[in-house]
Amino acid sequence: MKNRQILLICDNRDTRNWGSRGTSIALGQILGFRGEIASTPREMAIKRHPVGPLRSYISNGRHGQTVSHLIRKTRTFHALYRLFGGRDDYVMMDPARTLALFQREVKRGNSRLAELLEQFNRADNVVVNGGGSLIFSRPPRRELKFQLFAMELAASLGKPVSYVNATAGGSPESASDGQLETFVMNTLRKCDTIALRDPVSRDRLQALGFDNATWYPDALFTWRTRYASLLDSDVLSNTPELLETWPESDQVYHSRKSWTGPYICVSSDACPPEVLPESWSAFYEKLIGELMPRSGMQVIVVDPEGNDFLLPLCRRRDIPYVASKANLFAGASLLAGARAYVGGRYHPAIMASLGGAPCTILGSNAHMAEGLQHVLDYDDPAVFPVEQSKENIRAIVDDVIVKLEGGDLLRRRLINQAHTNSYKVRYGLCSTLSHSV
Repeated sequence: MKNRQILLICDNRDTRNWGSRGTSIALGQILGFRGEIASTPREMAIKRHPVGPLRSYISNGRHGQTVSHLIRKTRTFHALYRLFGGRDDYVMMDPARTLALFQREVKRGNSRLAELLEQFNRADNVVVNGGGSLIFSRPPRRELKFQLFAMELAASLGKPVSYVNATAGGSPESASDGQLETFVMNTLRKCDTIALRDPVSRDRLQALGFDNATWYPDALFTWRTRYASLLDSDVLSNTPELLETWPESDQVYHSRKSWTGPYICVSSDACPPEVLPESWSAFYEKLIGELMPRSGMQVIVVDPEGNDFLLPLCRRRDIPYVASKANLFAGASLLAGARAYVGGRYHPAIMASLGGAPCTILGSNAHMAEGLQHVLDYDDPAVFPVEQSKENIRAIVDDVIVKLEGGDLLRRRLINQAHTNSYKVRYGLCSTLSHSV
């Protein structure tokens, strides 16, 4: 009997981001029980794809980016290019219009889009990895617009389509005058399965009328049962070279080649554009400066996204720094072995919880932080602002100290919760998808 062919949209295994890479691997492992997996890479969802007479030049020409910028930002160039049937990107907010332009471009011989269409034609089922894209923002993320188009294309071909492993955030009322909400509602209704990764996200969609929306923990939780021996070992303390990156190996520890004893992980979150980098960096310096003496533990900065934002601070203060190019599984094991985790990154917090490390959540990703703490079953969920006042720094460190005092009892409870989440997502998602995949 022929195995079912499953097309995974937004497979993020080709990115440096630990979280995007890890959860995509985990989701692929779950779907592997249902059939053979093909996938579209992340760049299809995030990179603009020009269409029309200048398509090849914009994509590959010496001044392609300049031309693309002029078309997008200069009204005259935009009008002229539209007159000749061109666009700097085929993905638009309205997925039906995107589908029409996509079909036209395929007929015109656009080989990259024709290859994408062939992937859809070969698939028995289409599964969209929602991730953190379903954010009602203005302007909407291109990744979300691409996902809506993928659902529209699958439906037009009569392919069962599922939207899974997603977080819903933001306010529909503030996004594009309600247009985005309309497109999301119309397109998501074409899905056979809608599975969010936290109850807060599910409630947001149910409030929009999606009574069939359900939730399961993030696919990354399955690593608790799959890689328990790695997560529970002290292999990193004995073989720190597993965290080395090549060719930037000097960006891992700098003058500090190893560390001894228990440690706390702090994640390096990118500075948002509306905030001065100096104040953002000053917050982390003050936080680490108070956290180490009060906890009596070494702080290790992990950079799970590759933004290198705290690298200068770590060099100046001789703080161990683990770059995103480090081995993914070693990085996950490092987070899981920490005595505590402090940061605003969604998946690094999950990686830490896999080993029972309690998490103190910072509010750099507020739309995810609330739902994540429900999934981790914290008694008193709290999200701390990235703000360098003495009162805020003290409150964050106090939260870490209280959780450290919970000791092995708290760690065991968190590990048990990670086990529960692992089974929920693996068997629950498989059960839900069995009706369509």
